[in-house]
Amino acid sequence: MVWSYLSEFWNSITSVVITGGEYTVDWFQSIGNAVAGGVGAIFDGVFHLILDAFTAVGYITHIFFVFFKGLIRPFEYFFSYLSSGITSLFSPMNYTTDLSWQLPTNIIEVFEAIPYWSVFAYSLTAIILFLVGYKIFRLIIKI
Repeated sequence: MVWSYLSEFWNSITSVVITGGEYTVDWFQSIGNAVAGGVGAIFDGVFHLILDAFTAVGYITHIFFVFFKGLIRPFEYFFSYLSSGITSLFSPMNYTTDLSWQLPTNIIEVFEAIPYWSVFAYSLTAIILFLVGYKIFRLIIKI
């Protein structure tokens, strides 16, 4: 009902004469467009400022988290290495791995004849890895 009245009112305006000046439909449309453009520009400016503020806050928090993750990364690697080492140390060793090379069977029989050879081999490997890690840690400290 209201829209039909407004459309009928708009269609009835062809020109209005006020104090000697004639105002046509085109003039009213240009005034309406100017007002709509001004209101739109106000909202565009406000929304643009709000969007810029959110973008700046997002950028700052992203940089903060990247910096924080960079600080924590060495500790994460160290504790991951330590936890996987402890887990593999106390896990059962009843699995076999596929080797890329094979020793002759007579050499393997010699090693299997040595009591606790697997424990000795794993211990020796752990000691070597610890010494290499210690040397790398000392080199890093010197830097």
